[in-house]
Amino acid sequence: MADARGFVRLLLVAILTLVCAVTTARANPRQPTVEEGRHLLSLISGVGHFRLTEVRYDGYWLGLVDANGQHLGMLTVTKAGSGDSVPRMRSRSFTYHIGNTSPDFAVINTLVRAAGVIAEADGGKLPDEPVRMRRSRLDELIWVTVVVGIIAILLGLWRREVVIDIRKPHVVQILAQSSVYVYWWIYFPGVWYHLPSIAVQLVLAYAADAAFCFARFGSWRLGLSPVPVILSTNLFEWFDGRGLILAILLAFGSKALIHRGPRHIFNPSVAGLSAVGVITVFVPDFVHFGSAFHTLNIPPNMAEWVLLAALLPQTQFRILPVSIGATVCLWLTGNPAVVRPAIILAFTLLASDPATTPRGDIGKFLFGAVIGFGLPMFSVVMRYLGHPDDFAKIFPVAVANLLVPWLDVAGAVIVSAMVSLRAAIGNFISRNWAAVASRWGTLASTVFQPVPNMSFVACWLLLCFVLLLEEKPRDFEPAFHWNWDTPLIVRDADDVLRCESNPIFCKPFMFVQEAGLWRDRVLTPRPAAAEVSNAP
Repeated sequence: MADARGFVRLLLVAILTLVCAVTTARANPRQPTVEEGRHLLSLISGVGHFRLTEVRYDGYWLGLVDANGQHLGMLTVTKAGSGDSVPRMRSRSFTYHIGNTSPDFAVINTLVRAAGVIAEADGGKLPDEPVRMRRSRLDELIWVTVVVGIIAILLGLWRREVVIDIRKPHVVQILAQSSVYVYWWIYFPGVWYHLPSIAVQLVLAYAADAAFCFARFGSWRLGLSPVPVILSTNLFEWFDGRGLILAILLAFGSKALIHRGPRHIFNPSVAGLSAVGVITVFVPDFVHFGSAFHTLNIPPNMAEWVLLAALLPQTQFRILPVSIGATVCLWLTGNPAVVRPAIILAFTLLASDPATTPRGDIGKFLFGAVIGFGLPMFSVVMRYLGHPDDFAKIFPVAVANLLVPWLDVAGAVIVSAMVSLRAAIGNFISRNWAAVASRWGTLASTVFQPVPNMSFVACWLLLCFVLLLEEKPRDFEPAFHWNWDTPLIVRDADDVLRCESNPIFCKPFMFVQEAGLWRDRVLTPRPAAAEVSNAP
C-alpha cells in the first residue's frame, strides 16, 4: 500500500512538472539564437546580400547591403506573439517588417522576396488580417498626473483665482491640428492606439499649467492653451511614459518661468521637445521615443492636407514670412525633403507661434531663415554623434526663439535702410529728372508698402506646389505601406508597391481621385493586385 501511494505521489509530481514545463514554454517561447538567424540567412542567400545585423530578444534584424557593403534596407523577422504590434505579413512562427534606406524600388523588391522565402519555409504566408499596433504603457504617466493634479488642486485652493480665458489663436491651432490627426488616423492605425495616451497627457498638461501658474503668478488663466501644446508634441515624437512626463512638465515650466519681459521666450511644445531631445543625446537609455516623421507620410495627400489646414491660422494671423523664409532657406541647402508633411508642420504650426516670433515681416523671414538653415546643420551634428536626427526639426526653432530680439533689431535695421534708400533715390531723381519724380513717387509708394497678407498666402501656395511637383514621387514610402497595409494602396503581382500603380500617393493634390477610390472601396470589393508586365 505504501509503495502504491508513493507511486501515485510520484506520478502526480511528474504530471504537475510536465504541465508547468508546457505552460512555461508557451508563456516564454524559445528565444532567438544566432544559429537560427544564420539559418534564416542561408534561406535568403539567393535573394540578395544580407547580413545578420542583430539578434534581439524578439527576433532578427537582417540587413541588405550592396557589393560595397553600403546599407540599403532591413528585413526584421520577429517571433510571433512576442509583441503587441502585428503587421500585415505573417507566417506561423514570424511576423515581417521591411525598411529601406535606398529609394530604389529594386531594394523593396529584394526585401519583399526575402520575406516571402522565409514565410514559405515557415509553412507559407498566413491570410491577411487587420493589423495591430503596440499600445503605450501609461502607468508612470497616470501616477505623475495624479500627483501633479493634487498639487494643482492644493495650490488652487490656496490661491483661489481662476480666470476663464479662451483665445482665438488657440482655437484656430486646435482646429488645424485636429484635422491633421483625423486624416492621419484614416490611414495609419497607430493613431487610434495612441489616443488613450494623448487623453492622459491632456489631463497632465492642464494640471501642470495650473500648478506652475498658481505657483508663479498666483492665478491661473483657464483656457485652451494646453491643448495645442499636447497635439503639437505628438505630431513630432511619441515618447515612452518618462519622456512624456519630462516633455510636458518642461513645456509648461518654461512657459511660466522663462520670460523675456511680458512674453515667454520659447514655444512651450518646442521647449519640452528640445529638452527631452538633449536628454536623449546625453542619456540615450533614459528616454525612448518613436518618430512620427515617416508615418505622417503614409496618407496619400498629407503634405497637401497640412498646407490647407495651416491656411486657417495663416489667413488669420501674419505669420507666413516665417514659413516662407524657412522653406526657401531649406531648399537652398539642397535638402531633398523640403515639403515632407513633418517639415511643413514644423514650418507652419510649430515655428510660427505669434507669441514667440519677431513682430516685423523682415524679422519673421530671418526667423524662418535660422530654422531653414539650422535644420540640416543639426541633422549633420546628430548623425555625427551617432543619434537619429529626429530632433533636427525642433532644435532650430528653439535657437530662433532665443534670437528673437536680435532678429527684430536686424529687421528694423533692414527696414530703416530701405527707407533711407528710397529717400536717397527719390532725392536723386527729383534733382536730375523732374519729369520722372512723380512716377517714382507712385512706384516707391507701391513697392515699399507692407505686403498684404493674402499676397504672402499666394506666394506660399505657389512655392509649395512647385516643390511638390518635383518631390512628391520621391516621398513615396512603400515599406511602410507594405508593413501596415495602407488603405487604397495597390500592390503589384510581386507584392511590391510602385508609383505607377499608386498615382494618388505620388502626384500632388489628388484629393478628388482619392475620394473616388474611397467611394469605389465602399461600393465594390477591394480590387486584386495589379498585374506587372515584363514586356520590354
